[in-house]
Amino acid sequence: MEKKAAVRNYPIADGELIVTGNSLITSARRDIAEFTLRNYTEVKDFAPLALEIDAFQDLPTDEELRGIQDTATQTKNIGADNVRVKIREIMTATENIYAVHSGEYRRFGTKGMSHFNDAELIQCGRRVARTTTAMLTQLAAQGITATTATGLLTAVTNFENEIHDQLDAINDRDIAAEARIVAGNAMYAKLVKVANTGKNIWVTTSEAKHNDYVIYDTPAAAVVPVPPTPVV
Repeated sequence: MEKKAAVRNYPIADGELIVTGNSLITSARRDIAEFTLRNYTEVKDFAPLALEIDAFQDLPTDEELRGIQDTATQTKNIGADNVRVKIREIMTATENIYAVHSGEYRRFGTKGMSHFNDAELIQCGRRVARTTTAMLTQLAAQGITATTATGLLTAVTNFENEIHDQLDAINDRDIAAEARIVAGNAMYAKLVKVANTGKNIWVTTSEAKHNDYVIYDTPAAAVVPVPPTPVV
């Protein structure tokens, strides 16, 4: 069964969630006497939640991970260009010896190379290196040597590794994004309980303190005035 993608349960940005969470903890600690009556304590609830907020803040952001992914992509693209440059060097020498429609030239299989995807470029690079090695006697007059073929193979191997690095960066970003959502959801659920409790504590007595427990902008519950004691 396919795993469902994690979905954010909180309607605010991660940075705002952190700020709001710290603010709620500060307010709850100020009101510790009232929260104690609701079975909340510093040791059991607020200290662990504060640590959870700190840990969430230390998680890598998507911007950081995207930067790593972009760098890996740029490195991979440079590697692809390096492979193409080395292939073109060999093909220029080959064209100086054989007609482009000859069997010898076609043997290298480079037609349409500029449109090859990564896998096709790797396959082409290995084929060109292999064919170059087999035709070194003919290509030697154009300055192509075994070192040329080895250099191409090295470039192909580096390019292949750079593809893996790019895929790792993409996967790391996806995994981290999911972990951040899961952690944020768990933390948000606890903060909502603190916020709801705080609002309930002060709803009839202090609008200012009640508003300290509003997580995001929604119409706040009006403070209900306490009716005067009837005169008997």
